[in-house]
Amino acid sequence: MALVAFGCGIVVLFFALAQLTIGSHQPLQVCIAVSCLAATWVLLYIWADAEGLIRSVPVLANTDNSAVLIAAPGFYLGSLTILHEGKRPVRSYLAYFVPPGIVAAGGVVYGALTAPAFLSAHGVIPNHYSSPFLAGFTLGSDLVLVIAIILDLLAALRLLRAGRVQDRAGFNHQLMFLHAYLAAAVTVVVGTASGSRSVYVAGCVAAGLIVVAFALSRTVVFYYANDRLGPRLRQRKPAWDGSSEELAGRLAALMEKEAPYRDETLTLRRLAGMLGERPERLSYYLNAGLSRSFRSYISDLRLESVCRDLLADPRRSILNVAFANGFNSKSSFNTLFFQKYGKTPKEFRREKLSRL
Repeated sequence: MALVAFGCGIVVLFFALAQLTIGSHQPLQVCIAVSCLAATWVLLYIWADAEGLIRSVPVLANTDNSAVLIAAPGFYLGSLTILHEGKRPVRSYLAYFVPPGIVAAGGVVYGALTAPAFLSAHGVIPNHYSSPFLAGFTLGSDLVLVIAIILDLLAALRLLRAGRVQDRAGFNHQLMFLHAYLAAAVTVVVGTASGSRSVYVAGCVAAGLIVVAFALSRTVVFYYANDRLGPRLRQRKPAWDGSSEELAGRLAALMEKEAPYRDETLTLRRLAGMLGERPERLSYYLNAGLSRSFRSYISDLRLESVCRDLLADPRRSILNVAFANGFNSKSSFNTLFFQKYGKTPKEFRREKLSRL
């Protein structure tokens, strides 16, 4: 089990570093990098503890608890951003790291001050169950991560109910991993609460394997960057820039002729298939060429079409017009409309018609 933890830790470490070198250093990449670096520390700590290496550096005893606390906000915010298809879901990312960061730092200081003395007195380094404080700190850290995962799942449910999911395949992909993470995290909590080191380690290793699977399957995180791609990524694909005008023309013609945005189930992958393009190239064009995400691009097309239809048939109900143009939630439609035009659909129609 220790060797599996070591192998997972190395893979997760490379994935974390990739976020900082291939990505655009946007909040999503940083959050994923932080959570993966913390997970790397937990996995390598399990290996080092099994090999007796922590005994030679007792000040590092139980620092895996602090790493779990640091991983929690990074995991929560990273998953939340992916669920929002790359758009910023919170006003400040940093604020979520401050409280757990302070507590984690306190845990590190406590271990550095007490572990050497414990080793001298008992001949072994303190583990998670050596004192009520360490047991409580371990259980609290694990519960914080479980709560973070549950909050992500609740956010996913709200997005689904509000009809704000555009890329259903990507959404379901992330949802699947969230459930897997939750199962592993609950196993860790059970191991801690029962005092079973083997169950705790099994849960941690399972979480590491899930992160490895995520790293190998979810390369889209390199493209999500708050509606923009960094200059470093743009430089890696000059050929895509060279033919962007041709793609823009075909995209505009498709939207004008077939209006696929009226389909509420339209996804980036399906739209790319209509154009005969790879989803990555279309996503790159929208982000780098238009500074737009797929979601915001389609939403704007729908809103523009709604405005035309509201004026073309004044007697038609606003909700009927909205649903006919791809919206599937009254609340999300009204919110997006007001954000774009600064007035309700009813006010917009009344003002425009009064000028005709």
